[in-house]
Amino acid sequence: MPGRPRRHHELNFHFSTMAGGKTAEILLDEYRKRDSGWNTIIAKPEGDSKAGTRIQSRIAGGMEAPALLIPEKVDAGEFLRREIANRLGASAVWEHPWLIYVDEAQFLSPEQVKQLATGVVDADIATIEAYGLLNDFRGELFPGSAAFLKWADRKIQIASACERTGCGRVAAVNARLLNGIVTTEGPQKAIDGIDATYSALCRSHYLEETN
Repeated sequence: MPGRPRRHHELNFHFSTMAGGKTAEILLDEYRKRDSGWNTIIAKPEGDSKAGTRIQSRIAGGMEAPALLIPEKVDAGEFLRREIANRLGASAVWEHPWLIYVDEAQFLSPEQVKQLATGVVDADIATIEAYGLLNDFRGELFPGSAAFLKWADRKIQIASACERTGCGRVAAVNARLLNGIVTTEGPQKAIDGIDATYSALCRSHYLEETN
């Protein structure tokens, strides 16, 4: 992409438990950056079925915004480069920096995370701020999140509190509940038809309720 100024771009990974305010932070920061002249894209993995082609925050009063879906089996870096080229047009000049937000980033494959690093950030195209869960309801790292821990320039925890009454410790695990009971059974990604809810628990409460 000729004509763009040289910039220092980063791949950053922001992680938290469910209901930790990740999507709200994307929406608010994207608004501020866009208002100050940045070119912005909000994207999410195609495998995230919540809200369809939008992202939506339960915390920020139902705030939402359109989101570009990253297909599961594509080169994520090439896909986003092509999207930027389409938005710029053939004769565009790179006067303003590009910033890409990725919500539910844990659902990207490890290879796609590496493609974002090499094909977008290291190629001097854009900064990427990825937001997602670190681990699943068993406390195991999502493969995509493990890749972000490996390749991200910065890893930023968005701390949230354990949901057990009177606890106040930092939440560490997204516990899955079936009929109100914490379970460690089932697929990593919840599927339609499973009547499960989730609760962000600290390490102590999670281990107490699963042993």
